[in-house]
Amino acid sequence: MSASEPQPTPKKRPSSTDVARLAGVSQATVSYVLSNRSDKVISEDTRERVLSAVNTLSYMPNRLANGILRGKTSTIGVIMSDFGHSFYSKLLMGLEEEFSAEDYHILIAHTRSDANFGAKQVRMLLEHRVDGMVVVADESTILGLPQWAEEAQRVGVQLCVIDDRIMEGTFDTIVSDDIAGSRLAVQHLIDLGHHNIAFLGGGGAATTAQDRFQGYAETLTDNGIPVRDNYRIPMLFHEEHSRAELLLTLKPRPTAVLAISDAHAARTINDLRERKLKIPEEMAFIGYGNPEWADFLNLTSVFQNPLLMGRTTAGRLVKRIKGDTSAPMTLKLMPELVVRASTSGYDKQ
Repeated sequence: MSASEPQPTPKKRPSSTDVARLAGVSQATVSYVLSNRSDKVISEDTRERVLSAVNTLSYMPNRLANGILRGKTSTIGVIMSDFGHSFYSKLLMGLEEEFSAEDYHILIAHTRSDANFGAKQVRMLLEHRVDGMVVVADESTILGLPQWAEEAQRVGVQLCVIDDRIMEGTFDTIVSDDIAGSRLAVQHLIDLGHHNIAFLGGGGAATTAQDRFQGYAETLTDNGIPVRDNYRIPMLFHEEHSRAELLLTLKPRPTAVLAISDAHAARTINDLRERKLKIPEEMAFIGYGNPEWADFLNLTSVFQNPLLMGRTTAGRLVKRIKGDTSAPMTLKLMPELVVRASTSGYDKQ
């Protein structure tokens, strides 16, 4: 089509007025039929004419506009910085399953791991009149979370935080019990005969990182094993050497490692194997999260059950939206240790 030719006029979406005209009824009758109003008597013939007109015109009600008029859009905003990781995709699945069962729909906002852009996304969700918001917390989202929470509170939008306790006592929080998860992992290593156990991924503002280290340290102490400062390897390690090289230079050299995530564990294991170190005979590893690929790597890992976390979060938020005014609560879900080959084969002798 040349620039001089007239452009096609965009096809106008059918309206409820069009449906009413085709069915030969009033607009109010169309509304009564489509909303299944039980307080209005509609004959079966009239109902069938309206539904036939709806099908003929492919009419779809403006759910958002109707919701705004009622003061309830049945839409939930979900704020997160990562879609690609299987943990987050399972969280979304759990959220969607539970919200869908309650006739709510989700609107996802990606923060790009940028607190300033995240603030714009939060504003977008609020402008869309969401009934509630779920914030999937991580090191990037928790930076903007206090501001976002304040903005949501100001307009009366319920908010729930998942996977971090930074807003504990202010909003409902759903987390995996990371202290218990680390305790399971470290006790497993100690039971295998390990005493020199490093913690890979220390530091960071997220309470998940703090709780996992706390569980690690408590379990060592309970078993009479000292907590060595040099065994806590920072999450953001930007030194000249890799984490693998640092582990190999520690004195005494660790025989086992608890990593804050499976990704940290996998990258370090790969580096160590390139240096001809045998896993687990010379250094055992436990990761955290247990994505599907942990099974292919034979990586022992702490399973957080993100599907259940998502369902639990959605259920809690729906109760708030429906009027629950009880004190903010923290729900901790018990993790599970999944044992695989990365911790077997260690010789105590």
